[in-house]
Amino acid sequence: LFIVGSKNDPQAEAFLVKHVAARRAAGATIVERAVGETTLYAEEGGAPSPLAAMALTNHYVVFGNSAAAVEAVILAGEGAAPRLAEQPRFREYSEVVREGQAVAIYTDGDPGSELIRAAVRDLLNGLAE
Repeated sequence: LFIVGSKNDPQAEAFLVKHVAARRAAGATIVERAVGETTLYAEEGGAPSPLAAMALTNHYVVFGNSAAAVEAVILAGEGAAPRLAEQPRFREYSEVVREGQAVAIYTDGDPGSELIRAAVRDLLNGLAE
């Protein structure tokens, strides 16, 4: 998941609409459905991508590799799903994140996510040198 804060929700929603339109124009099949009060956009049948699903929810633009992951974020924000902060592995992780740290990456531990986390960590470490 990529989660980006929104200071201007109408502008963020306009961005999502334009992004979806551009991908549709390029041949992607993107469907939209309501999850509570939020519109979830999800690509059907495309190649695996971290941008396969997206939504604007609770002042955050959320991108994910699956509609289920983005929907879980939406539901969690509405209090309708288990909170990430209640998960033991995330509590352990959040205890080592330093205040003021610019970037922190959490994954659920599946091998693909861990590979991406390691690659992003290496990239960011390279930029810091």
